[in-house]
Amino acid sequence: MRDGWDRSVRFFVVDLEFSGFIPGFHEILELGAVALDEQYEPLGEWQARLAARHPERASDWVREHQAHLLVGGEPPERALSAFVEWVARLRGEHTAYYVGWTCGADLAHLDTALRAHHLEWPFHYRHIELNSLLVGRLGLPWDYEHSTALRMLGVEPAGAHVALVDAREAALVFQRLMRTPREPVT
Repeated sequence: MRDGWDRSVRFFVVDLEFSGFIPGFHEILELGAVALDEQYEPLGEWQARLAARHPERASDWVREHQAHLLVGGEPPERALSAFVEWVARLRGEHTAYYVGWTCGADLAHLDTALRAHHLEWPFHYRHIELNSLLVGRLGLPWDYEHSTALRMLGVEPAGAHVALVDAREAALVFQRLMRTPREPVT
């Protein structure tokens, strides 16, 4: 601990692609993550395609734009177990923070899937939501345009809907936001 701040942290920037927005009914189809150290430097990447057990439940949007994710992939229990082990290995004795664009949908899907497979949650109870961080750090309105915010940070929008590609983009946004000078709270 230096200057009263705990620096023994790891950040895991996670992105999911799923078959719809209802956790437990819809499934995680793809998981991508980028691990960062306390200086926001990359420690590693992880990705997996998860086999859909119920492709017939996929939303119309997924069927139209991501139908390729509804076939193939590894069993969810194996992929999710490997993900939890990867986080634990990189986390070590550090505090692990989940970072994501929308903590609501992605976090709910991941929590539901881990519980369904009797896997422990590998992250701290506090999470970092990039949308809120962008609004707070850059002074943007809540209905900001995603691509505009990225360009303000010098990040070219990926727009891929590929979990690891989107996790890399989110990690770069987080890195740049956290390195942006800020005014102290008085």
